[in-house]
Amino acid sequence: MASPETTYMADPPAGVERFEGDSIQANMAACAITTAVIALAVVALRLYTRFFLTAARFQFDDVFVCCAVVCSIILIPISFKIMQAGVGLHMWNVTMAQYNPGLGVWTLVATIFYAWAVVLSKLSILAFYLRLSPQKWFRMLTFALMGITTCYVLVYTFLFLFRCNPIAQNWDITITSGSCIDTRTIMTVLSVANILMDVATLLLPIPVIMRLNMRLAQRISVVLIFSSGIFVCAIAIKRTLQMLDALTSPDYTWDITEQFYWSYIEVNAGILCASVPALKPFAKRHLATVFGGSSQRYHRNANGESGQGATGQGDRDTDAIMLRLTPKRASYTRF
Repeated sequence: MASPETTYMADPPAGVERFEGDSIQANMAACAITTAVIALAVVALRLYTRFFLTAARFQFDDVFVCCAVVCSIILIPISFKIMQAGVGLHMWNVTMAQYNPGLGVWTLVATIFYAWAVVLSKLSILAFYLRLSPQKWFRMLTFALMGITTCYVLVYTFLFLFRCNPIAQNWDITITSGSCIDTRTIMTVLSVANILMDVATLLLPIPVIMRLNMRLAQRISVVLIFSSGIFVCAIAIKRTLQMLDALTSPDYTWDITEQFYWSYIEVNAGILCASVPALKPFAKRHLATVFGGSSQRYHRNANGESGQGATGQGDRDTDAIMLRLTPKRASYTRF
């Protein structure tokens, strides 16, 4: 009887020799590391802006986004474990000893950290929304969406941990006695729910923002900042469609690699989108020409001195949101 070390997961296609074909593991590692490092750098700039450029305290949205970036960083060593289990190689080049149970175990761990990273980014955005307006309807909807998002990730975690009976069948393909909920069904339902939450998160603040006393061009610019999450939503849709194809692929370890690419991008793009509003003071200070202002003017404002120079009411309202400088109703329209 062949040992797991010499038994391969598939036979090569006709005309293909075993071990022919490129490995794409280096690409997978590069994607995981690069996107996580970019997200970490952006969060570092966010914290620098919080502590050194504004009078803002460390808020709940900062806590959520910091936890999200920790999950993203943890995904890097997990990804290397997944590659050791064969992802990035063709199935006919992966041995049973590599594949089982390592791939099932580490994919499960990666899936849970992925889900928490995505949800923590959403919670960061929603926690920021709570400071946009004191209107009761808006705050109730925001809290409700935060509750739905939290329930979603708890259900997500529970389903993936306990989808099989016995539980070990979740990762060990040699266990054949038992039953599992279909992975394709779970992933489809949860992915659609994730996309719907993305859309709800994008649409929620628009009525509040559009009623602010700003020029139309400034309203549009603020909406565009918040709507940067459209990119994340598009990534989630792309990842879902690719995932459905990969789950039934005969060359699973090769085709599932693209799924990991999109997951890394979705996680870290979500962190970036959660941090975009918080970086406005940094941009005003260090990229003043882009925003049509001066770093000197911002420096005066950040230190609480009076006067806006030639800045109009629209600029003052934009700064009230983006720079946490609102002198009245200090709990709102600031971060």
